Amino acid sequence: MKNGHDVAATSMFDVRVLILFGCAFLLAGEGPLLSPHLTEVAEEFGMTEEERDEKLGGEIALGLVMLGGPCGLALGLMADRYSRTMLLVVILAFSSVAAFGTAFATNFTTLFWCRALTGLSLGAATPIKFSLLADLFPPSQRIAISGRFSLVGGAGAMAGLALSGFAGRLGWRFPFLVAAALLLVATLVVAACFQEPSRGATDGVKDDDATPWRDLGAIFRTPTVLLLFVQAVLGCLPWGIIVTFLVDYLHVDVGYSIKNATWIMTARSIGALVGHGIGGELGQRIYDWKPRASQWHAALAKVIATPLLVLIFQTPRSPHQMPRLSVIAFSLGLVASQVGLIVHACMANVTAPRARASAIAIHSIFNDLGKGGGPWVVAKIIKRYGRRRTFVWTTVVAWGGAAVVQYLCSFTLEADEAKIRERSGPEVSERGDPEMFADVARRSVKSQVDVESEFLDAANESTSLLSRRDAAPP
Repeated sequence: MKNGHDVAATSMFDVRVLILFGCAFLLAGEGPLLSPHLTEVAEEFGMTEEERDEKLGGEIALGLVMLGGPCGLALGLMADRYSRTMLLVVILAFSSVAAFGTAFATNFTTLFWCRALTGLSLGAATPIKFSLLADLFPPSQRIAISGRFSLVGGAGAMAGLALSGFAGRLGWRFPFLVAAALLLVATLVVAACFQEPSRGATDGVKDDDATPWRDLGAIFRTPTVLLLFVQAVLGCLPWGIIVTFLVDYLHVDVGYSIKNATWIMTARSIGALVGHGIGGELGQRIYDWKPRASQWHAALAKVIATPLLVLIFQTPRSPHQMPRLSVIAFSLGLVASQVGLIVHACMANVTAPRARASAIAIHSIFNDLGKGGGPWVVAKIIKRYGRRRTFVWTTVVAWGGAAVVQYLCSFTLEADEAKIRERSGPEVSERGDPEMFADVARRSVKSQVDVESEFLDAANESTSLLSRRDAAPP
C-alpha cells in the first residue's frame, strides 16, 4: 500500500480509522482517572476539605488546560504544515510519561505538573485526530463519523472512570500505571503502522503548501467559527463541574459510597455512548435534510440537558435515590453528548484543509477555558455560596447561553460552507459526494490521456514529415 495514504477511507474498518479510534479511546480514558479519588489523595497529601476543592478540584483542572491550550494551538498549527503522524506519536509518548509520573507523585507539585502534561496531550491530540478524520471522510459522512469517534472517546472515558473507581481498591495510583502501559503500546503502533491521508482529498481541494497562513486568517473571518468558539466556553463550564466535582459531590455531600457515586457517573457515560451513536446517525440525516437544522438539534439538546443536570445537583442527602439518579444520569449523557459531535463536524465543514487542525486547536482552547478554567472559578465561588447553589446556577446560565449561541449558528452555517465549496470548483458536489470526487478524478485522468495522445500524434506527424523530406530527391 505504497500510495494508499492518498486514498480516502472506504469503511469504518480501514486500518487508519481503527488506529485513530484506539488512540481516542486511550487518551479519553486517562482524563478522569483522578476524579473518584479527590478525598483519598487529599488525605494522603494532608489537605483540608477546602484545600481539596481548591487544589485538587480547581488548580489541577486549571493545570490540565494551562499547557494543553497553548501547546494544542502550537501543534495544531504544525499539523497544518508537517506530518500529523509524527506529531501524534509524540503526543502519545508524552501522555504515557504523564500517566507514569502521576502514579509515582509524592506531593501536590509533582501531581500538578504531571496532570498538566496530561492536559498537553489531550489538548494537542484533538485537532490532529479530527484533521485526519476529515481527510479520510467527505462532508456527507462527517457528522456520523464524528458521532462514532465521540462514541469511542466516551467509551474510553467510561472505561477509565470504571477502572479508577473499581480497581482503585488497589490504590489511586494503580489505574495510572495501567494507562501508561497501554499508551506506550499505542505510541509504537502509530509509529509503525499509520499511513497519513492527503490533505483535502475528501473535499476536492488541491493541497497547496502556499495557503496555510491565508487559510488561518480566514478562520477569524468565518462567523460560524467565531460563534462556535463562544459556545465552547459556555457549553463546557458544566462539563468541567461534572468531570472535576460530581463524583466527590455525590460521595461527600449526598452520602453515596465512592463505588455508588462512580456507578452514577458510569450511567451517564453509558448514556453518552448511546447518545453518540444515535446523535451521529440522526444528526447526519438532519444535516442532509437541511444543514442549518443541525444547529437546532444541538441547541435543543442543551435545553433538555440543563434541567437533568440540575436534578442531579438537587438530589436530597439520601442514599435511597440511587435508581432515580442513575436514570437521570443516563438521560443526561444521552442528550448532552450529541452537541460536541455536531460542533466538530461543522467546524471541519467551514474551514479549509490547511487550517482545519488550527481551527479545532483554537476551539479546544475555548473548550478548555470552560472545562479547566471553569472549575477554578467555581471553586472560588463555592467558598461563598456552597457547592450545590454554585453548581446549579452555573449550569443554568452556561448551558442556557450555549443553546442561544448554537441557534445563532443556524443563520451562518450554510453561507460559510458555500465559501469552502467555492474553492473546490463547480465539479464538486455540495455534500462532497465521494462518487463525485471519483468522477472528477476519472475526468482528470482522461484529460491527461487526451493531452498525451495529442502530443504523440503531433510527434508522429513530425517524424513522418521529416522522413518524407529525407526521402525526397535533392
